[in-house]
Amino acid sequence: MKDGVSIYTNGIFMSSSKNRIRWIKLNNVGINYETGFGGVQDNSKAAKWYRSAAQSGHANAQAQLGLMYEKGKGVAQNYLKAMKWQELGAAKGDALALHRLGIIYGNGKGVARNPAMAYIFSSLAYARGLDNAENNRDSYIEDLTRDQIAETQKIASEWKIGAPLPTSGDLSTYPWEAL
Repeated sequence: MKDGVSIYTNGIFMSSSKNRIRWIKLNNVGINYETGFGGVQDNSKAAKWYRSAAQSGHANAQAQLGLMYEKGKGVAQNYLKAMKWQELGAAKGDALALHRLGIIYGNGKGVARNPAMAYIFSSLAYARGLDNAENNRDSYIEDLTRDQIAETQKIASEWKIGAPLPTSGDLSTYPWEAL
């Protein structure tokens, strides 16, 4: 059968010795299975392929696998595993991973709800080009004081890819009595 999935699968380990190309192909097979492009939609197989790419270090695959754990798509829902994979992708600057961390902190799923951390990660995702992260970022403003907004903006503006991700310990005004 010559569908989108088998075309990527057939050349996965033979087409290039470079890991980056291998990661992209593994991730693309996951996307094909998740969306059903070129074949049958299968979230369990998508998670398997995302995991292969994620374990190899592909940032977007780490974000995609984290999202699958967050939503319980193709894997058992597990917020701790979702956080783990999102943090790995976010540390490499993946916009989706940064965005999903913002949502996880904003909703308090698997972690204590923390609008400051949600604001920071949503700001980082927006700065990395994910336009819809701006709406999420702005939704957390009502939960923050002016000083807290200034502090979260400073933390977000100073973070660089490869540096440790911001934590609530980086916030001088955390925890807040208002939360």
